[in-house]
Amino acid sequence: MVHVGNVIRDKRKQLHLTQGEVAGEYMSISKLSNIENGKIIPDPRTWGYLQRKLRLSDELSLQKQYVEKVGFLLEQAGTYETAGLKEKAMENYHEAAEMASHFMLSGKAGKAYQKLGGLYTESKQYDLALNCLEKALGYLELTDDWEQKVICELKYSVVFYKEEKYVESLEHAKLALKRIPDGEDSMRGAVHYDIACAYYRLQMIDRANHECEQALSYLAEENGDYYIAALILHGILLKKAKMYLLAEKKHREARELSFSRGKTYYLGLCWHNLGDVAMESGHFEKALECFRLAMEVKEQTGDTLGIIRTKTYRAELYYRMGDNDNALKSAEEVLADARKLQLKTDEFFIVRTLGKIHAALGDERQYLDLAYKAMTLADELAFDNEKAELLGDMADFYYRQGNQERCLEKLYQAFLVKSQYNDVRQEVLGNE
Repeated sequence: MVHVGNVIRDKRKQLHLTQGEVAGEYMSISKLSNIENGKIIPDPRTWGYLQRKLRLSDELSLQKQYVEKVGFLLEQAGTYETAGLKEKAMENYHEAAEMASHFMLSGKAGKAYQKLGGLYTESKQYDLALNCLEKALGYLELTDDWEQKVICELKYSVVFYKEEKYVESLEHAKLALKRIPDGEDSMRGAVHYDIACAYYRLQMIDRANHECEQALSYLAEENGDYYIAALILHGILLKKAKMYLLAEKKHREARELSFSRGKTYYLGLCWHNLGDVAMESGHFEKALECFRLAMEVKEQTGDTLGIIRTKTYRAELYYRMGDNDNALKSAEEVLADARKLQLKTDEFFIVRTLGKIHAALGDERQYLDLAYKAMTLADELAFDNEKAELLGDMADFYYRQGNQERCLEKLYQAFLVKSQYNDVRQEVLGNE
């Protein structure tokens, strides 16, 4: 079978160049010899060098059947992926990646590895995902396919986001933004949304709000899911800034779009967030009704994670309403579900709510036990901002107990945590 080494050797001889003249200072003659004999495949950088040195085209002049075979494998893998047959899709992407790499079909190799990176991300195999994405970007850098490069950077961003490495996620999302040419508004809007999400997780609310506004300025209703998601995030950010009327307006707009387009998942999110806005603004009965509707939608769609989160907020609502019996019952039910599904983030928030309920009931021992459990979870999850808030709650508890020494101790600990967290945000700002 013809391999890339054959073509490199033939082209070198056609140009009347020796192996030493082609290898130059870039590589050893023995390495070039091994490439020409098909013993090793050149890495993307070496291939880039050889392309320039020998004026090789991307697809060389290899037999057409191999180019078509790679294209067929990619098409077949895409069909399997759309049908939800991920294992078959991965098999085909792997075969396509290996064949495209063998023949140095840079664009096709990049696309295959990029697709594999996405599928490994979905299965939470993040190390494998990053390895594939690194290979993908290496090959794509040899092409003019800006769109695939943007997608690759965004997938890098997604991996780090899922690993809760938000600084790294932000860096790759910004690299993706730089690669987008003028006039590609929908793609630009989608990337601004991803950047807003990373800033939100870093608790940099002003920056997140600005990026969300940028996303909405580029996106339009026809952009579908991204537009609805950006409206929802903007509503959440406005609520954080205590701009409740504007937040409600955004969630209502997202709700109407979700309903008209049959986006049931987003409809459940909208009702949940409308309930959150109502709760924060003190409209408890309205909040209770919104959470009820959110639960109905999420139960219809089988959104288990969404159900747990709405139940968590409902327990917090009962607590704020002073209905400690219903609050306790709801919180304990959610805690059992979160632990069963090993949802550490949700476990943290419900344990924190349970602690507040027991504090309201005057059960000091239970409150402290739950507060320290929440602290442990916050450390595991690297929830520095939430940990500082939790320490503030504990300081307030000790103050009401008349224990000034412990109150000051917790306030000082909260100060240290916030200082460390601010250092992270300053690092982000310093890199911009």
